[in-house]
Amino acid sequence: MSLPFGLDGKNVVLTGGSGGVGQASARLFSRVAGARVLLISRRGSDALVDEIRATGGDASSYQADVSNRDELAEVFENIKRDYGSIKSLLNISGTCDFNEADTTAIERTAVDDARWERIVGVNGKGAALAVHFAAQNMEPGSSIVNVGSTAGRYGAELAVIDYTFSKAGLVGLTLGHSKMLAPLGIRVNGVAPGPIEGTEMLSAADEESLSALKSQIRLARFCQPEDIAQICLFLASDMSVAMTGTTLDANCGQYISY
Repeated sequence: MSLPFGLDGKNVVLTGGSGGVGQASARLFSRVAGARVLLISRRGSDALVDEIRATGGDASSYQADVSNRDELAEVFENIKRDYGSIKSLLNISGTCDFNEADTTAIERTAVDDARWERIVGVNGKGAALAVHFAAQNMEPGSSIVNVGSTAGRYGAELAVIDYTFSKAGLVGLTLGHSKMLAPLGIRVNGVAPGPIEGTEMLSAADEESLSALKSQIRLARFCQPEDIAQICLFLASDMSVAMTGTTLDANCGQYISY
């Protein structure tokens, strides 16, 4: 029986490979879709690579800061040399800072220059660079998936404004790149998760803020990394072949309109 994803033996590149969603996606793409997963992260993902290989999968790890043009360019050159063309890119790398629960409204509008450069550099510039380098090594029928945030769709109070700005920009990148790359047969879609349990990003928030956040969610649960990985697989695979330029909400009912 052939798999319906069109990824069997194909190269799938994941930035943010050491994070919760990155790890869940790597395991899922390898186990369920039969893809070769190529992980890019600042700290490396050797342990995850060993785990995937031990279960019969194919994986490799590359180390780079996605906001560093030269480091990222070198990694994509090495991927091309080692494995050839890329079937799918998952832009998962992200970073976030949180406001304290008692921070005033005016204080939350403050811009710290170093923080801005760091957050926008990873969440915005890093994603754009990855698309640029990956697209040069993609064939018609390939796909790109950007993992954003509900903050970029609806705004956020707990996360710093830099994060909201960068994730809103990722929605724009998805739209813009989908139009630019359509003539090459490359699809670009996104997913905007709500809070994801167990991630390093969410662990930075204090308990009071987390309690307030969960009270807003209709299903009374945070997203799990595996929830987002499954949506990424749908968007990256041939199962969504008619979709491009779309960002899907995945927030357990945090922002139901009525």
